[in-house]
Amino acid sequence: MNLGDSRQQTEMRSCATYVTEVAMDAVTLAFRHGGGEVLHFSHDLQQCLRDMNAAAQRFVASNSSYEAHGQFVLGQTDANALR
Repeated sequence: MNLGDSRQQTEMRSCATYVTEVAMDAVTLAFRHGGGEVLHFSHDLQQCLRDMNAAAQRFVASNSSYEAHGQFVLGQTDANALR
């Protein structure tokens, strides 16, 4: 993988992390304002909250993607796209 591919990969991971964070905020807000009925295990918002929490735990959407992207932006020679 050349430097251009690695940098693009870190940019995409950073975007995926940001989108996941925004989606998590939106689902959490909807859940908090959904009232007591959303506490039922079978409610759609309950499922969305669980799914978003699972997605937020994934490597691709982890905060390490911001660090790796920053290393490429700063031109650090030890930057690693898969960090």
